[in-house]
Amino acid sequence: MDYKCEFDWHGTQGYLNDKERKEVQSNLKKEVNEHCRPCHPGPVTIHLNLEGPLLSGLVGNVRCKCGKPCLEIEGKKNSTGGFDISYNPVEK
Repeated sequence: MDYKCEFDWHGTQGYLNDKERKEVQSNLKKEVNEHCRPCHPGPVTIHLNLEGPLLSGLVGNVRCKCGKPCLEIEGKKNSTGGFDISYNPVEK
């Protein structure tokens, strides 16, 4: 399924330059379409935040259009400046 993804960065997107943000969002769109199983058809919202003393961690979740979470996201910055991200389905 190809879901329309909307991003909500919770105020931390300013710590990534445009190239980094676009790369993260592009990678997340691909992975979300593979791993996400929302309970309703339609767009999903990806809530993201940077964490840690150096803002090197990425956390968030993907929510169905009804607001229920369907996928958890967690990642750490890698040596190339990108993020190694893991995905965990949320039990319904």
